[in-house]
Amino acid sequence: NGSPSPTQNLKSLPLQNIGSIPQLFQPRDIRHDQIQSTYHIESLTKALEASTSQALDPILVWWTGDSWAVIDGHHRLLAYQAHRSSKKNRKCGHKHMSDKGIGRLPLEVPVVVFKGTIAEAILHSTAVNSHDKLPMSKDSKLTRAWQLVTVELKGITLKAISRSCAIHDRSVSNMRSVGNKAKAECNTEQLAELKSLSWKQANHWNKDTERPPW
Repeated sequence: NGSPSPTQNLKSLPLQNIGSIPQLFQPRDIRHDQIQSTYHIESLTKALEASTSQALDPILVWWTGDSWAVIDGHHRLLAYQAHRSSKKNRKCGHKHMSDKGIGRLPLEVPVVVFKGTIAEAILHSTAVNSHDKLPMSKDSKLTRAWQLVTVELKGITLKAISRSCAIHDRSVSNMRSVGNKAKAECNTEQLAELKSLSWKQANHWNKDTERPPW
């Protein structure tokens, strides 16, 4: 129900115009990859500081209908934000620097526009991260697959999930079985909580209730 993309052949965007919807487009689970992610952002920020162009590889964005969202390049986006913040702080630390100086900091970042449906954008964001330079851990791939299983969108099939997450079909089939059993036994609130769990936690949700007290 949104409006068409406002620009054609887009090559860059103001940093503040790029939003993030991690529930859909950030396949890395921070519970599994936090240390790797933090180190990667720091490395990218240092690369920006050393670069004469002050630019990284383009960020892949998708038009949601009313705004731009990153579907690949979350670490790059965070690195740009950290770099801009550090430059702001350094400029403010000098007495002879005015607020006008801050306004001259680079605002535009290179982007590439992804054209497709929301289901295609979700699957693409997962696929490119499954084979990224900063590999997703096995637990993170399984958790992402579990999240996709709980998203009821046309086009997100068993084969599409296993291919984009680089895991076996049987694993996705097992997740669907757990999801179907939960739908039959859980209320709406319990289902919402189950969807937010990692796959390792979700896979044991009904087994934990059968265990005797410690």
